Amino acid sequence: MMNYNTSLSTINGKHLMEKDVKPVRYIVDDLIPAGVLMLAGSPKIGKSWMSLWLCLSVANGTDVWDLKSHKCDVLYMALEDSENRLQTRLRKLNMPVPENIHFALTSGDL
Repeated sequence: MMNYNTSLSTINGKHLMEKDVKPVRYIVDDLIPAGVLMLAGSPKIGKSWMSLWLCLSVANGTDVWDLKSHKCDVLYMALEDSENRLQTRLRKLNMPVPENIHFALTSGDL
């Protein structure tokens, strides 16, 4: 049986407006905020290729389209890929593959 937290936490408008809220930190300016992201879409439209390119761009600190990227560690979860397939894709992208990008090919429950 699943145990779901059913509590609801709220803040009223006055307190929200008085609160010192930190701005969102972006990994790619105005496009990708820091944190865990998921990309969804129809099958076979290039999600994996785009995700891999985005991760490499961020890991290298290179611009994404015309947006500034902030170099940082990256975790790419290629849970449907093999090492061979991932290495082949990385070679086809023809970009540097730095030490600060990490790949997970398997995972326990998330």
